[in-house]
Amino acid sequence: MKPREKIAYALSGLLLFFAMLYSIDWSWSEWRHSQYVLRLDIGDCFIFLAFVPGVLAIVYHLVTVRERRDQNRAEVALYYQWRDARPSHRAYQVVPRLPQATSGPSSAIAATLLLTSVFLFVAVVPIAYTNWRGTEYAGILYAGLGAYSSVLYFMISRLYASALSSRFLMSNAIGSASAVVMGWVFASIGLSVLDVDPKSFNLATVLFLTGLFHKWAFDALRRRARKLFGQPDPEGVELPLDTIEGIDDVHADLLSEYGVSTVQHLATAEPGELCERTLLPLDRLTDWIDQAILVTYLKRHILLARTLGIRSAIDLVVIHTRATTGPPGPMSDLLDSLGEKVSMPRAAIDAIALKLHSEYSVGLLYELQEGQPIP
Repeated sequence: MKPREKIAYALSGLLLFFAMLYSIDWSWSEWRHSQYVLRLDIGDCFIFLAFVPGVLAIVYHLVTVRERRDQNRAEVALYYQWRDARPSHRAYQVVPRLPQATSGPSSAIAATLLLTSVFLFVAVVPIAYTNWRGTEYAGILYAGLGAYSSVLYFMISRLYASALSSRFLMSNAIGSASAVVMGWVFASIGLSVLDVDPKSFNLATVLFLTGLFHKWAFDALRRRARKLFGQPDPEGVELPLDTIEGIDDVHADLLSEYGVSTVQHLATAEPGELCERTLLPLDRLTDWIDQAILVTYLKRHILLARTLGIRSAIDLVVIHTRATTGPPGPMSDLLDSLGEKVSMPRAAIDAIALKLHSEYSVGLLYELQEGQPIP
């Protein structure tokens, strides 16, 4: 058994041993054990649960991450070797590969300590304040429980995707702390700040949902503040990442950790760099980037284009090439249908296809997927 695996098993066993010692009262008489009493109230239970995400994260980094990271770096190294060998028509030098900043689980351990400390703070509330019900301390507890449930939900999905990173732990620690603060504020000043009718929603329910969806709660506060101070809404609305086929909430959260929070960010991302950071497969990322490039032109009309079988920039370029290199036929009729569905003239569709044909990123994605230059 490898040393890392031994440490992982030791941490898992220590978590169970800690729960047993903390929840049992041992009684001794004349140096002899006489009886024990099992007690596990709400505070004791959550103190035990507060260590679960941290131990899971450390065990994951000790056992899984190193092998997954080495495999990913080998795949990305082949990509960069292929990319540097192909002719580039960019006006500037392609950015070289960035070296790995850290190695080992040290960053994950630091983030784990911060995340665990937030949940331990929440667990102390019902123990230190026996009359926490109906007070502002209830906001800390309910919002903390919601944030804890959110972290576990996303952590399970990250474990399935082999994408549990120290950046995820750090961002969730900060997000959970902000959720606890918002819960305390809502319990102190009421739900009027959210424009919620107290008669329609139970306070504890709203506090729990604040922690469970703290990003949405923050967005609701921002919209409320914008309306209060008379600030106009932004004219340009960025499309969310779930506009792309294959990106769900978990993958959108993963991409957001590395600065890719909108479709426009994804369309201009470097596939190799994004693959190395997120540990997602390179072919999946290239497909998402290919879709995102077309979405930046068609916006929400991409749903109409998908009904015609046009879901990515490469699809539009290939169809346009076939439509313009021969007599009018089905491909030309398909472009006419696309223009009618998205309320754009055929000339605009042709202009978009020609622009995409000349883009460096589209040519790179086509050659990466098809193994030959774009026709």
